[in-house]
This record gives sequence, structure tokens and C-alpha cells, in this order.
Amino acid sequence: MKILAQFLLILSGFYAVCQEYKELHITEVDIDLLDGSIMVFSILGKPLNGYYKLNNYSKGDYTIATFIDGKVHGISRNYIQDKLVGLNRYTNGLENGECLGYDEEGNIYIRINMKDGKMHGLVWHRDSGEKYYLMDKEVTMDVYNEYLAKQQKN
Repeated sequence: MKILAQFLLILSGFYAVCQEYKELHITEVDIDLLDGSIMVFSILGKPLNGYYKLNNYSKGDYTIATFIDGKVHGISRNYIQDKLVGLNRYTNGLENGECLGYDEEGNIYIRINMKDGKMHGLVWHRDSGEKYYLMDKEVTMDVYNEYLAKQQKN
């Protein structure tokens, strides 16, 4: 499984490198919140569309992401000092799917499953182990498994 995850990460990185992105500094971008949780990125009132590298305040700190109508869509990669520190998956501006955090050596130290911008499912942290969530509410593994069983019946 670890080899498959590394292969997919390399493959997605290759795909990202093959695409040409537009480069902006975060100070050039206006960020508005929709419904208190969806960030919409725009310049002079025009939502971002396409593949962008958003440079942050420190050199070597940036995010590479695809935007549709100003909202992040697909995989967003976050870098600090040019090292990958986070990989998040988005649908229409909300985190959806597995999000990963990386340490200085490039090892995964946290996995968070997200649904509609909320922690939902298994959350694993290298130091604290496993926890389970239903739409941002921490639950026991038994409660989460009951939820899954009900979902499979429907």
C-alpha cells in the first residue's frame, strides 16, 4: 500500500510538472468566504480559473492548485521551503477525500479523511494514533462502524 501511495504521489507530481501554471503572490489575490467555509479566490473581482502557483509571504512557501470559478478543485499541494508538506483534495472549494501531511523527511505524519470540508472517517496521526469522526464530531470506532453498516444498507 505504501508503494502504491508513493507511486501515485510521484505520478500526480509528474502530471503537475507537465502542466503550466500561472504564478501569483497571495497579496495579489482577494479571498472571500462563501457560507463561512468555501474560499473563493479572485483578482479584481474575476474568479481564478486554471492552474496556479500561489506564493505565500516567505520565499519557498507556496500552494499549487487548480481553480474553477475561484474555488479550489482537485489536488492542492502545499510547500514550505520548497518541500511538500501537505496534499489536500477538493471538490468545489471544499476538502473531500484523504488529505495528507508530511514531515521534514517526506514521511506521512497525518491522514485526514474529509467530506464537504469536515473531518469524516478515520483520522490517523503518527503520534496520537487513530480517531474517528462523523462530520467533524469525534466518535468511537464502534459508532463509526455502525454508521458505515447503515450506509452500506442504503
